[in-house]
Order: sequence, then C-alpha cells, then structure tokens
Amino acid sequence: MKAKKIDISLMPSRLMRTARKVKISDILDGSLTNVKDMYYKFNAKISGIDNNNGPWYHACKKCYRRVTVIESAAISCDYCSGEDIDYEERYRLKFDVTTEEQSLSITLFDAAQFVFGCDVKEYVCSTSVKKEDSGYYRKLVLSKGKEFSILVKIDRNFATGDSKMNLIAPEIHEVEKLIAAYESDVETLIKKTKDQEDQEG
Repeated sequence: MKAKKIDISLMPSRLMRTARKVKISDILDGSLTNVKDMYYKFNAKISGIDNNNGPWYHACKKCYRRVTVIESAAISCDYCSGEDIDYEERYRLKFDVTTEEQSLSITLFDAAQFVFGCDVKEYVCSTSVKKEDSGYYRKLVLSKGKEFSILVKIDRNFATGDSKMNLIAPEIHEVEKLIAAYESDVETLIKKTKDQEDQEG
C-alpha cells in the first residue's frame, strides 16, 4: 500500500506548541532578553517576499555558505578555501512580516519547508522548467497577506532596537492550518476518551 503523503505544514512541533506567545513590540523593545525563556512565537502577516524568484541557493555541505556552481560542479567555497567541494541545494527564504504597524524581517532556512510543504529538492525540481506552473511556487506567492505563527529564538545576546531587525525562524505555520491541527488533536482526544469510557462501562 502506498504511504499517505503527510502535509508537514500541519505538524507543529512540541516546542512550537509550548513556546510563550508574544507580540512584535515585545521583541523590538528588548524586554524578552531579561527573562529565561529562549523560544517565543508571535503571529503576523507576510507583507512582502524578498526573494520569491529564488528562495534557495547552492550551499557548501561543510559550512552552508553559498558556493559558485558551473555545470553542476562546485567551483569554490570562499569560506572553506577549497575547490570542487560537495554542495547541496538549501532553502533561504526571506520575507517581511507586519502586525500592529510594526514589522520584522524573517529568514527561513530548512524551516521554509513549512511554507512550501516540500523539501528543497522537490521544490527545485518542480520549478526547473517554469516556476509559475509549480504548485509550490504558487503557494509561496499566495502566502502574502496571510497570517502565520512564527517561532524565534531570543537570548541575552540578542540585539534589539532595530526597526528592520532580521530574525531566523526555526519553524512557521499558517495560523488557519494551525488552528485546524489543534482542533483535530482535540477531536482525537475526545474520541479516545469516549472509547475508553465505553470500554470501562
């Protein structure tokens, strides 16, 4: 039997579920650096996509920095000072998010798969001929204006006060789908409880 394809955009992690919810203003004013929590989540709408024409790059497998590739052969990695190095495609999706007239810039690496619903190899393959025909590309374009729940890491070394602050997000989910996932969990729990009560009765 063919395995059912799971929509990874409907699978929030435990960290995502339990992280303290804050506002963009809490991040910008630096108040979060004085408490012990490191991961926070906030809701915001995508207001602009910086690189929707190419949300991935060729990355050195050793340091993950961009490499120069000609005819499928990696020429060099400036950081590793090597030639003909191993490389791979890697997501790097950048966009602006806005709420309550405040904004942040967000960068996604592996977490971009939560937006596209596929890994980077599948995305690259689907857009190799004409990206407009790719359902994954269309999903990115249509994400503008939608509300997302975004997980970020903040510690005591976190720089604050920059209105154009850029954060790397390890996880992101469309709010509408996130609510559906939570509702599904509740329904499953209710059903299990009922089945258990029926067995005990």
